[in-house]
Amino acid sequence: VSFRPADLALEGKARIPVRLGIEDAGRMHRNRISRMKRHGACRITSPGFTKAEAFWTCESGFGLGYEDGNGELTHHLWFGKMTGENGPLRVDWLAFRTWEEFRELLLLIKGLGDQVWTVSMIQPAGIQLQDLIRGPIASYHRTKGNDHVTMNRAVAWWQMRMIDVPGCLAATSLACDEMSFQLRVTDPIADKLDGDGWRGAGGDYVVKLGSACEAEAGRDQGLPLLETDIGTLTRMWLGVLPASGLAAIGRLQAPDELLAALDRAFALPEPKPDWPF
Repeated sequence: VSFRPADLALEGKARIPVRLGIEDAGRMHRNRISRMKRHGACRITSPGFTKAEAFWTCESGFGLGYEDGNGELTHHLWFGKMTGENGPLRVDWLAFRTWEEFRELLLLIKGLGDQVWTVSMIQPAGIQLQDLIRGPIASYHRTKGNDHVTMNRAVAWWQMRMIDVPGCLAATSLACDEMSFQLRVTDPIADKLDGDGWRGAGGDYVVKLGSACEAEAGRDQGLPLLETDIGTLTRMWLGVLPASGLAAIGRLQAPDELLAALDRAFALPEPKPDWPF
């Protein structure tokens, strides 16, 4: 999302922040690890990752944030690129633990509006930034075609795939009635692997869904059968698309009753890793 900081429809003023540099990478990483997490969020545990991200933009990159009484960051953001004196200014990441902290970071961005004409950032999970921007459509038509265009753009920059079906299901809890089915999944990577090591995640599994989920290798002829590939299974498991929609485009096969039950079980928010990698 690209927008004019002055167009943020928020009242109030942010406190004076502390300036952050690459020497604060450890503190920033700990704040990113402890940030608010929504469905689909990931954590990259190595502190070197945050340090590398900051280092790649060290010529123009800088951070702003807020500390607690022990000097630990509670919320912050990192600006990875500043073009000229007036931007555009790119937010590479932001970390916050509460929505009030998120609001203060937006107020911090708004406070840059006298100098910075445009800011771009990845939209955080659970929020539509367009709701917080005054006249987003009018602003787009006013600015399109120049370096400071304001716009909302959708791109696919990440890809997920299950590598351990029992492990993924064991870590899953769903707000649905308990149900079981037979899963038959194929994994195209199996044809590309040699030796006796890992052969992909394909196979036959007996799956149980509910507040506690599990998948065990095996077959139960008395259960309804779901047939699909590992990529499609991953999309259903994360809530990217419902089972019925995936069946409609020919990516999985299952009885209508099972599809309806799976749609209810995996009625999840849109998954967002919230950590570029």
